[in-house]
Amino acid sequence: MFQQTDIEQSFNRFAENAGGEYERARWKSTAEREQDYFMTEKSIRQLAKDVKFSHYLELGSGPGTWTKVFITFVPNASFDLVDISEVMLRQAKTGLGNAENIHYIHSDFMSFAANKRYDFFFSSRAIEYLPSKKDFAKKVFSLMKAGGRGIIITKMSHYGRSTLARKTIPPIHRGQIKPKVLTRFLRDAGFSVEGVWPVTLHTPVISIPALNRLLYRIFSSFQLNPASAFFSESYAVTFTKP
Repeated sequence: MFQQTDIEQSFNRFAENAGGEYERARWKSTAEREQDYFMTEKSIRQLAKDVKFSHYLELGSGPGTWTKVFITFVPNASFDLVDISEVMLRQAKTGLGNAENIHYIHSDFMSFAANKRYDFFFSSRAIEYLPSKKDFAKKVFSLMKAGGRGIIITKMSHYGRSTLARKTIPPIHRGQIKPKVLTRFLRDAGFSVEGVWPVTLHTPVISIPALNRLLYRIFSSFQLNPASAFFSESYAVTFTKP
């Protein structure tokens, strides 16, 4: 079983190997990744188009790729960015700057302690690295204000396809969770789940960028269903603390 230090070292290494250009390497290096970026950004803007908040908490901000989007929504809010990778946070600080309302917090999320409560929570592709999603949901609930909203984006657990494509998934990346399980954990923690949505969609086994974008156009306006789940590489859950 991997440890949280393994995750920190892994992402520090990825960021350092990218030579300060992790965001470009992650989202711009291939046509498929560019399509994934397009789909993810469009989904975030759609799901959060009416959101208003004063205190924002993000888990796994990385270099601040999606933080930038939320800053355009509410530029004067307070932004707390929690990441286990110090190197990633340095890249985020380079990209987002030294504004007084942006706080860079190097911490394991389950050890993170706050002296405030948040009215918006966001995380993209980070919860798969947490050992207990159930404890994670309870932790987020404890950190949020009543009426606070959240969006979690995470990968779909299509492990069988990786086997068919002859891809070996390292243990560190095998913490993906099915939507029905994640929504159950969120509800058990006390949240009201508003919806589950497809985010990035891929043709199975062999991903074809042009077809991926077509699938997104077909399915992105509707909540996740058996058809879109078949093609979804990642999905989003939206929720509220009553």
